Amino acid sequence: MKKILLFSLSLMFAFLLITCTSKESKTIEQNDLLSEPVTINGTKFIDGFGRQILLNGMNLVNKNPKENYIGQYTNPEIFKNFKKWGFNVIRLGIIWDGLEPEPGVYNEEYLQEIDKQIKLAEDNGLFVFLDMHQDLFSVKYSDGAPKWATLDEEKPH
Repeated sequence: MKKILLFSLSLMFAFLLITCTSKESKTIEQNDLLSEPVTINGTKFIDGFGRQILLNGMNLVNKNPKENYIGQYTNPEIFKNFKKWGFNVIRLGIIWDGLEPEPGVYNEEYLQEIDKQIKLAEDNGLFVFLDMHQDLFSVKYSDGAPKWATLDEEKPH
C-alpha cells in the first residue's frame, strides 16, 4: 500500500513539474528588459515582453548647488550596490536650478552628469524615472525653481 501511495505521489509530482514548464520559456536578461519600452496598462507597469513588472528602487537626488546638484552620485560603485541590493529602478531627481540657472541658459555640465547617471543605471540593469524634483517651489526656500523663475515680491515663505 505504501509503495502504491509513494508511486502515485511521485507520478503526480512529475506531472506537475512537466505542466509547469514551457518549452518556449527562456531566460530574459535585465538588459533585455531595458531595451524595450515600459508601458502602463491601468495601474500596472508592463515590460516590452507584455509582463507586469514590479519596481523596487531608491530616490537619487542631490539638492546642494555647491556640488552642482550631483556630488558623488556618478560613482559607479553606488549603482553596482543598487543592483546588488536587489533594486531595479532609480528615481533620478532633476533640479530646475541646476538645469537652467538663468532663463534660456542650460547647464551643459549638469546635463552631462545626468547622462552619466543614466548610463551607469543602464549598465547595471536599472530602470530610470526622471523626476523634476522640488520639495518647495523655489531654491529660495529649499530646491526647485530657480530664483529667477520665482515671483514672490521678496515676501517671506
